[in-house]
Amino acid sequence: GVQTCALPIYKLPAKYYSVVNCMVVKELSVKETAKELSISEDNVRKRFERAKLLLKTIMKGCGGYEESRAV
Repeated sequence: GVQTCALPIYKLPAKYYSVVNCMVVKELSVKETAKELSISEDNVRKRFERAKLLLKTIMKGCGGYEESRAV
């Protein structure tokens, strides 16, 4: 439903959610995110890319991804 699709970030697995939260919500850099999560910068980049792919899949399942790109 609409409620489920409103915040797809919460559907991400914890390791991806934490990276997205740091980089998008807290606006930290890759380096700062790596330090905060005690992982390598390479892992931050990989997890962020995988999170974006997962979010696209989640949004397609909600029927809102295609429309949101058109705007």
